[in-house]
Amino acid sequence: MIQVAEQQRRIVGVAVAPQAPCISHLLFADDTLVFCGANERQLEEIRRILEGYGRASGQLINFHKSCMVVSGRLDVDEKHLLAAVLGVRLVQNHDKYLGLPSVGAPGILIEEAADFWWGGEAGSLVSMEETLLVFKRGGLGFRDLREFNKALLAKQGTRTSMTWRSILSARELFVEGCRWEDGNEGRWVWRYGTGGRFTVRSVYRRAVKMKERSLASSSGEGMKLLWSSLWRLRSPPRVRLFVWRMCKGAVPTLENLAKRREGIDMDCAVCGVTGESIKHILLECSFTRQVWALSNISWKHLMQWHQGAAEWVLYVFQQVSMEERELFSSLCWAIWKSRCRKVMEGVVGNALQTVDLPRRTMLNYQEVRRIVGA
Repeated sequence: MIQVAEQQRRIVGVAVAPQAPCISHLLFADDTLVFCGANERQLEEIRRILEGYGRASGQLINFHKSCMVVSGRLDVDEKHLLAAVLGVRLVQNHDKYLGLPSVGAPGILIEEAADFWWGGEAGSLVSMEETLLVFKRGGLGFRDLREFNKALLAKQGTRTSMTWRSILSARELFVEGCRWEDGNEGRWVWRYGTGGRFTVRSVYRRAVKMKERSLASSSGEGMKLLWSSLWRLRSPPRVRLFVWRMCKGAVPTLENLAKRREGIDMDCAVCGVTGESIKHILLECSFTRQVWALSNISWKHLMQWHQGAAEWVLYVFQQVSMEERELFSSLCWAIWKSRCRKVMEGVVGNALQTVDLPRRTMLNYQEVRRIVGA
């Protein structure tokens, strides 16, 4: 959204030198630095962008914890006036910003990302191997760095260098993908590349497929249909990700948490019934039944939960239209969100508001996509 505003000249970034490119924003792990001209028009545009982002993502900006540095060319009154446009504190300068990259930043970033998904603990709800699978096989499409490294190493086999002989980790991959092509001048070609060309991308794709064959993954025809249907939904990414986690058994229900930690109260925070499983939250809870009753999803489809969450979602997807799939997925997410508000904030959910939440979320999501031209 910031980039679009800059391209349309609604905001203007800063340049460190006359010939240097303009910088409108810098994104860090927990902070964002935004640069624009010191005038009310551009600051109003920044505020509009931040508020639009908050509506679409649910991550509201805390302007009270934010601050602004204004060019020294303006007098104090003008600076305070500009700070009031955004409702942030005015400061003289940032002597040192601790979020700037350091020598160890790449390692820290990898560690933080791993901690986000796996918590640095054994027995995580979703294994790393699961997330590395492609979308249609039930993963999140993360790049498998080990297999990608093998693809890079295998490329050494096409070079007239003795070095590649010592790189045994990629030998199986290289041999499996090569074949002899007869002709006036016979040659070895890469069977999985266009025109027999050897490219790292084609080798990586082959390496991933070979690994998937060796994994006992959820790759049945039914599950393939589920994953392809899920990732084709036009729902916001957070809705699709929640349904994926639900199908993988990775939603932190009390039942799941009790498997990893002792002494957890298993009573449902919403209705008080013992045994808060994902099935109870999304189907059996008295509050949830009110939500489904107010929706347009047929109850005869919903009650067909005889195995796990993935089989349930697949069954519902097969019975309804694309629009109803999106509504069903969004309502599952909205029910979970309402449950979390009760646990974290003590706010009792309202069935009508929960049913309306997917509509409001989708409108905000579509508005942001329209603004950024997606």
